[in-house]
Amino acid sequence: MKTLPSSSSKAPVKFRMPTKENLVPIRLDIELEEQRYKDAFTWNPIDPDSEITIFAKRTVKDLKLPPPFIMHIVQSIQTQLAEFRSYEGQDMLYTGDKIVPIKLDLRVNSTLIKDQFLWDMNNFDSDPEDFAKTFCDDMGIQDPEVGPAVAFAIREQLYENAVQSVAAAREIRLSKKGRRGAEYVPASKAGGTSLDLMKLFNNKYSVVRKRKEWDVYGPTVDLLSNEEVDALEAREERNELQLYANDICHCCAPMKIEVSKPANPGGATQGNAALCLFTVFELVKTLKQMAWKWRAFGDRKASNAEGSKTISSSR
Repeated sequence: MKTLPSSSSKAPVKFRMPTKENLVPIRLDIELEEQRYKDAFTWNPIDPDSEITIFAKRTVKDLKLPPPFIMHIVQSIQTQLAEFRSYEGQDMLYTGDKIVPIKLDLRVNSTLIKDQFLWDMNNFDSDPEDFAKTFCDDMGIQDPEVGPAVAFAIREQLYENAVQSVAAAREIRLSKKGRRGAEYVPASKAGGTSLDLMKLFNNKYSVVRKRKEWDVYGPTVDLLSNEEVDALEAREERNELQLYANDICHCCAPMKIEVSKPANPGGATQGNAALCLFTVFELVKTLKQMAWKWRAFGDRKASNAEGSKTISSSR
């Protein structure tokens, strides 16, 4: 098992994913021309950027999406890769054992998964994809889309912890500026949600968890019926519509303020007018999106109802 240098080592640990393969978790959620594209996958940060455009064009062609999706897919991937690359070369903070809790709360098609377990951030031989495959085999999960979703969820949380380690190292470096250096840092200041193993298994160093934690660290897999999936998706759509309604409230508030109470009545007319025009544009855009979502939601309910009638009549 590859491990990082100990906290007493003077060789700094540079930022990277704490896994065997240094892959970036990429998440896309793009909505254009009344069509929505959502996806989650990993990307090798050392691949040439020209591959991004090739991927976007192939995706749009395969899914028969409008051509404008190409530009938005490329921009989204480039933005996320740029953020990842901005951390490269920066020191990460690790103090002895760094064990982080990983939590899964996923729905993939009709499969619900909940689980919690510990992950060693110092193990550079860890493989989320291999873990996910073993998890699905042990739990008897047949859906081939579940494994990649589990692995992606793990990578997202490990990425977040790695970024927190960079931030913690930066803070300690600034606080120790002018001194010899942070040769010893308490685990509680290591950043993120890392756990102290001694405290985790109490003073007796027992590897047996307390009874109240048994359910928390036990995997749960439920298979939903079609009706349950429809109900869950309907609830998710209602939540999204509520978010759009909140966006409308945010759009209207600045428009009222700028029109009725300009900050500079003598010379801010053009600026207020431009802001008002921009706000109206955003408001109209949000209303169109809400109308499309309501229509799609209504069509889906109607098709479900029609399907129920057909089933009933066939009986």
